Amino acid sequence: MPLDKIIDVQKVGRFQKLHVPTGIRFSKLTLIFGENGWGKSTIADILRSVSTGEPKILTGRETLASAGNQKVILLVDANQVEF
Repeated sequence: MPLDKIIDVQKVGRFQKLHVPTGIRFSKLTLIFGENGWGKSTIADILRSVSTGEPKILTGRETLASAGNQKVILLVDANQVEF
């Protein structure tokens, strides 16, 4: 189940509202790097939740002190997946 693109992430972990540049797509091997506390583990939890179908992983990472609902939209294997 290859991830093609992150479309939208809201209120999950560090991402109150993730702004993803439109031209970024994932390939067979994509490296994600950054300083501590910048959301790498949050992205891993989003992918784990989608691959296992377990929404509790994401609900446990809700952004603190934020109003509204969590939202994740990914393009996986050319199909849109939404939480």
